[in-house]
Amino acid sequence: MLCVRLDDGRYAGSAGIDTDTGEIGGQLAPHARGQGLGAELFWAATVLGHQHLGLRTVRAGHESANIASARSLARVGFVPADGPARHMLPNGREIEARWMSHTATERVSRCAGHSG
Repeated sequence: MLCVRLDDGRYAGSAGIDTDTGEIGGQLAPHARGQGLGAELFWAATVLGHQHLGLRTVRAGHESANIASARSLARVGFVPADGPARHMLPNGREIEARWMSHTATERVSRCAGHSG
């Protein structure tokens, strides 16, 4: 999922979700940081997981030193969760990770367009 700024149409970041594990990953462009856009990005991926993919729980890991990411996740209802202490990013970099999860409080659904 690509994210663009509404005010100027510039690329702001991206997010993705693993349809099997419910793991969310995302990143913001440097010019888009510190403006609350991380929370919007994580919320969009969370809604996608719950309302399109039918996942009751989604998870996200963040670098232990990345307080901004942890705050963005907490802002949209993620809570600390168990997970591996080390995590390999898609680019091959291994990080010290902290995990958080979001469990739907309402009924989840799988859209007709998702074949699973």
